[in-house]
Amino acid sequence: MEEIEFVTTTGIMQLAGFHADAQPNLTFQGAGRYGLRVHGRRPRAARPNDPREGYLLVVWPIALGAPSGAARC
Repeated sequence: MEEIEFVTTTGIMQLAGFHADAQPNLTFQGAGRYGLRVHGRRPRAARPNDPREGYLLVVWPIALGAPSGAARC
């Protein structure tokens, strides 16, 4: 698990990858400060021949005046 805080001036953050499908905007409240937590896992223990990985992204808005690390899900 990794966790960061970031500021977006455009209000748009989307995932980029190999799929051409439209991706949702993760910064759903527009421009501002957000927290991002990423959970990743490899299911190799359960299925050794399955190379797929799984990810869970959690994004939440943080008030601009809030101290760093103050808002957590």
